[in-house]
Amino acid sequence: MTGHPNTPIPIFYSVQNAFFLGNIFSQAMILISILGIVFFGIQHFRLLSWNLRQFFVYKKSPAYAKLKKSNSEVSLMALPLTLAMSINVLFIFGAVLIPGLWDIVEYLFPAAVLAFTLV
Repeated sequence: MTGHPNTPIPIFYSVQNAFFLGNIFSQAMILISILGIVFFGIQHFRLLSWNLRQFFVYKKSPAYAKLKKSNSEVSLMALPLTLAMSINVLFIFGAVLIPGLWDIVEYLFPAAVLAFTLV
């Protein structure tokens, strides 16, 4: 929704410029978008926490052992995918909500690669 000619994704300053230079409609849409990013990001981590707690309880059950011995074991691949998406949520939070973070993004990429590797 906002122009970002110098970066591959919208960052805090591009969103800020679009907000202050835009009309009331674009300002409302940007505000709704930022609130959506924050709301759904928080929801993601809240639900991730709940799901991980439930998964570790499930892992101790006989049903988990049965799952591991069936073709349905492939459903366990959702866990690393979800954790990787959590790293992406953090990137969006940082890019859009933290001023100046994109200026040091080169230093963050090794940490992100390490996080993706650990996942």
